[in-house]
Amino acid sequence: MTNNPLRTVIATTLDVIHTDNGYIAPTQNATTNTLTKVLATLKKNPNPTLDPEYWQFADEMIGFFRIFDTMPEFKNVLSMQDGAMYKTAVDTAKADEVTPLSFPYAVAMPNLYSKLKPQKPKTLNPLKSEAKIIKPGEFMGVLNTEDRFFVKLVRVGEHDPTKGGTAFVVNDRSGNIGFFYDSPGKWETKVQLGDCFAIHATPTRHAPAENGEKHTIFRSVRLLPDTIVAGTKKVDPANDSTGGKFTCNVPF
Repeated sequence: MTNNPLRTVIATTLDVIHTDNGYIAPTQNATTNTLTKVLATLKKNPNPTLDPEYWQFADEMIGFFRIFDTMPEFKNVLSMQDGAMYKTAVDTAKADEVTPLSFPYAVAMPNLYSKLKPQKPKTLNPLKSEAKIIKPGEFMGVLNTEDRFFVKLVRVGEHDPTKGGTAFVVNDRSGNIGFFYDSPGKWETKVQLGDCFAIHATPTRHAPAENGEKHTIFRSVRLLPDTIVAGTKKVDPANDSTGGKFTCNVPF
């Protein structure tokens, strides 16, 4: 068995769980049923096309386990009967790659995550929340914590079914870089390239780029329509891969 990206293993596991009508292999028995089916699926196609929600949920789980050992409840979880599995899940999430030895633990991660039942953050009030100004060269926001961000749409990339849709690239006022994936149809009648606007979103991953840039990947992005400020600067049409739907159409 070749090594697989953790995101792919978890997303495939979620697809198998859904196909099995919600069955999740017991934590202590993660080597049967679900694991066998995940292995068979990835052997047939190591890059499966899955529901975008599974990819997004996989990002959420990975982001959670990457910082779980910094949370107060981590020590209590370690003292549980299956505490060692949670520790391995943390290590696997930080490694971001699944080996034959860690494969069963990666498949068990949705089960472990569901048992923890992390509380969802309170819904932000669009009228009261304020976007924080982040220093240049930093990641945007706290992982798995919803917040308000004021951003500018600088690029609309190509559709990527493995990442939940079309890539939208934004910058904040300090030039920090963020990504989220969504359907163009939800945005094309509301914002254009070069427009600035506020969003409520949850950072799900902090990903350093090869050139040293710090990229933040968001999920659950909600546009606050009343905050849109039309762009006044020319945007390179090459940054729009949707056939002109997001070409900046305001005076330069």
